[in-house]
Amino acid sequence: MKRLRRASNFSGSRPARQGITLLEVLIALAIFLGAFTIISQIMRTGTQASNHGQQQNEIVLRARSLMNEVLAGSVEMEPVQEASFDDTDAYAWSMTISDGPIPDLFVVELTVARRRQNGTIDMPFTLTRYMRDPEVFLQTTVDSPSLF
Repeated sequence: MKRLRRASNFSGSRPARQGITLLEVLIALAIFLGAFTIISQIMRTGTQASNHGQQQNEIVLRARSLMNEVLAGSVEMEPVQEASFDDTDAYAWSMTISDGPIPDLFVVELTVARRRQNGTIDMPFTLTRYMRDPEVFLQTTVDSPSLF
């Protein structure tokens, strides 16, 4: 008589297992946490760089605007040290005026910087422009004959 054999996965050792072990779960969790930490650090660095860029842009815009006011004559052309803007105390500005390379020409140097809450100043931006002496300009305008 022939014996019927049962089909099985028995190879002489342990039976085949199903599922994953606790060690495999812990290794996967460690890999996930490591990747999450690296990604969050990259995002934090990007956010800091973005904030720094926005603050630097604000400083440059304030410096250009104030320099245009000085050139237009709406802000007196005299040296100033660490003055605040009218709308916020978060930024400070200083202005120096020196003689230029030729007579009746001034070098106007305007520095705008961020003022931290503890009072220190950082992120300075300096804008330099040449400007004709306004007194000489007004005097030549008054002294010149009118065309009308």
